[in-house]
Amino acid sequence: MERLSNGLRVDVEYRVNEEQDFERWVWVGASHLRRRDLTRSVGFARDIIDQKTLEKRLRERNERLSALTVNVPVILFELDSEGVFV
Repeated sequence: MERLSNGLRVDVEYRVNEEQDFERWVWVGASHLRRRDLTRSVGFARDIIDQKTLEKRLRERNERLSALTVNVPVILFELDSEGVFV
């Protein structure tokens, strides 16, 4: 509210119902408008649960890939133009 009252744009992501059986993520954007003698706040909200679910899956896959690449032995070799080990 302080940012809005100072005329700054606000972008917030937050979790709804985190203590219940389901959760929802919401993104809210708002701006404070001042025109002559009229002052108001304008904003909108969007459900971003699909985006958050995909981000979580990507994070989990990256962690698995990282664990795999860290623990895999590496063998380097070089072949010449005839396919012979150099």
